[in-house]
Amino acid sequence: MKMEVHLQHRLEQRLQLSQQMLQNLELLQKPILELRQAIDEELQANPTLEIATELEERPAEAPTAEKPAAPETATEEGQREFLESIEDEWLQSERRGHSSGSTSEDADRRMELLQSTGAPEATLRDHLRTQIAILELDPELKPYLEHLINYLNDIGYLASSLEEIAQNLPEELRRVPAETARVRLEAALSFLQKMEPIGVGARDTRECLLLQLDESDTGYAAKRRLIERHLEDIGHNRLPKIARDITADPQAIADFGYPKPPDPNVVMEDLKILIGEIQKLNPKPGTNFATENAPRVFPEVIIRRVDGAYEIVIEDSWLPPLSINRNYQEMLKDKALGKPEKEYIRRKIDAGRKLISAIEQRRQTIQRITGEILKHQMEFFEQGSEHLKPLKMQEVADVLGIHNSTVSRAISGKWIETPRGIFPMKFFFATAAPKQAPAPFPPIGGTPSAEPEDRTRLALMEKIREIVDAEDRRKPLSDLEIVKILKQQNIAAARRTVAKYREEMGIPSSRLRKQY
Repeated sequence: MKMEVHLQHRLEQRLQLSQQMLQNLELLQKPILELRQAIDEELQANPTLEIATELEERPAEAPTAEKPAAPETATEEGQREFLESIEDEWLQSERRGHSSGSTSEDADRRMELLQSTGAPEATLRDHLRTQIAILELDPELKPYLEHLINYLNDIGYLASSLEEIAQNLPEELRRVPAETARVRLEAALSFLQKMEPIGVGARDTRECLLLQLDESDTGYAAKRRLIERHLEDIGHNRLPKIARDITADPQAIADFGYPKPPDPNVVMEDLKILIGEIQKLNPKPGTNFATENAPRVFPEVIIRRVDGAYEIVIEDSWLPPLSINRNYQEMLKDKALGKPEKEYIRRKIDAGRKLISAIEQRRQTIQRITGEILKHQMEFFEQGSEHLKPLKMQEVADVLGIHNSTVSRAISGKWIETPRGIFPMKFFFATAAPKQAPAPFPPIGGTPSAEPEDRTRLALMEKIREIVDAEDRRKPLSDLEIVKILKQQNIAAARRTVAKYREEMGIPSSRLRKQY
């Protein structure tokens, strides 16, 4: 077969996004604080862009600083000096200065933003290092303790064994004999486990709970035995098994202070009390501290009820109003200005206008999408979360005549403040729960039952919670029994669906919910 290379023309249509569209989509996806940062960066980079003020309503006046004269020659050096003079004038102008009204107003908004942002929370390691600084500690032990703190995970447990930690000591701690380092590490660990929060530095859950027991407590021996030998049984709610093991073990009977033989009913009642006290201990002491600084939520949209009707307010006060500086627009009319200089100014002005247009486009898109959310989820705003309806992004996109990805970008990272609380915009795009399938044939002498309305996943979860809350704790309902109750209420759901939603809500299985 002969291989040949040919050139041929082909006419085809291809959809390609313009730079303006790409910028619109990029700004649309940014949350309000990221957008503010992008605007600040553009203000620093584009001398023709400025924060709009009331002064712009007056006729354009000459700038405070003397306008730089155009270069007499078209040399590269003269053009460069002229462009640098434009930058210098921009940096020294009143609109960038510290005395202008616009800057003062902008500074007030920044200060409000800073005051509204919560202070960074202390991490577990920060909390422990603070204690080290104020506690009286052997100087030889301090570096080992600080080294141990680096091996704590987010829940406060020691993530590595002492052998592994000893092998990774910093250079200054390796100068002592290995056995000495080992002894100091053990002493440092013992000191760490006495620090706040109680339970920190444990190697596992059992040790963490034991560290939190009070040796002066009259039930200390019994609690210690339960944690050491029956922690798994407690986790699986196997109280009868624990009671049998206790009554069959003379040492356990002594630890619990029972006569021989103990009354089974008394043992069971005591177990409930002791296990209840053990469950009050914190198996993850480090979770009370920050792992990272979580950003505060700033709702971009506010839906409020006014005179019986809902109105949508776009909260964009964090964003400065932008405009193009008139002085630079006037400079384009200067015949003495060279072509390269005019082209530079023209590009900057065009970039500024595109940014202003993209911000306005973003605002309108978010407003329109919020309007569709309000229209579709009116029952939620009126009656609550059980009435949240299924809604797909494609449905909103079809109504507004935009692409599905545009809706996805617009709701990404955005929050809505409503009379029922603050929610991410994605919350209102709920998925549907299964519908009750209609019977294939109507019953004899009757008509087919009406198909129930669509229910969202959230509504089904709320219904499952209601059923569980109303159950008899001595005879908790299994997932299959919950399915049957839902079916009686004309709601179809598979057993695995009920189990999945129950686990998502943190509701234990029927065996773990049982109370003896």
